Amino acid sequence: MNKLGKISVDIGEGPFDIDLDAILPISQEDLSGEFTRQASSYAYIAMVAAQTKAIWVDAKRDLEKARASASREVRRSMRLDGIKSTEAVIVEEVEATKAYRTASDYEITCQTQYLTMEAVCRAMEQRAQMLQSLGAHLRSERDQLDMHIIEAKDKLRALRGSASSDLYGSASDAVRKALHKDV
Repeated sequence: MNKLGKISVDIGEGPFDIDLDAILPISQEDLSGEFTRQASSYAYIAMVAAQTKAIWVDAKRDLEKARASASREVRRSMRLDGIKSTEAVIVEEVEATKAYRTASDYEITCQTQYLTMEAVCRAMEQRAQMLQSLGAHLRSERDQLDMHIIEAKDKLRALRGSASSDLYGSASDAVRKALHKDV
């Protein structure tokens, strides 16, 4: 089986790893445990995804604030220097500021974390569907096996019944013949 590895997520309390090899594979030997763990694992992943989304939304807001602040500063500076500029020049100058680049990089990191956690959530949903399908398939196999066992038992009873009736039938015939000779 391929190793999935770990993903690192930071939800404001420092980065931590989520081990995908621990939460995504399904053990057919312990389906009851898998069904039990699925709900708690999904709840945990969904909670982390929600937190990463909130952090991403905050990062987008901070990026817009950085853009607005840098834009005001660039426009003021150009006006003081007597430079007439176009919107394209202003945008270029804004995007070149350290504050904007830092906020932009952070927003991209937050978006990546959120999208990664959303993908893990979808994988957990698919895992739940696979568990349901696997459980249904195993129940069907068990039911088919039960039907074959019942059929085999019925055939065995029929064979035992015909053998014993033949045995009793032969003995009865022999007793009848013996009794008829004496009469």
